Amino acid sequence: QLNRSEAEAVTHIRIDGEKDVQRAGRRLLNSIQPEALLITSGPHGMALFDSSGEMTSIPAHLVEVYDAAGAGDTVISVVALALAAGAGIHEAAVLANCAGAAVVQKVGVVPATREDIRSMMSRE
Repeated sequence: QLNRSEAEAVTHIRIDGEKDVQRAGRRLLNSIQPEALLITSGPHGMALFDSSGEMTSIPAHLVEVYDAAGAGDTVISVVALALAAGAGIHEAAVLANCAGAAVVQKVGVVPATREDIRSMMSRE
């Protein structure tokens, strides 16, 4: 998982839209060859790539952001936990998207609770 600015730095591609995300994602896939790649873009949602380069857009939840601190850590933690529990990568990314949206609605670095994630899932 990379955030948008990290993906730009590594690929030297300025990401201004979906085509740029696709180019950056495919470049990363070709260079590091992961099973999947997730690029987070805050209010622009997430782009999930499978190993073939197919991209799935996961829209951001429209929430009021109070503090973005810890959102990236929350996303990667929830992806890892979901995968370890047997979820597929798409399901893990959707859960992580909900958890990330939940924590930005709170002030400070705080955990996303099960109830927070359920609440965000019900908005999907």
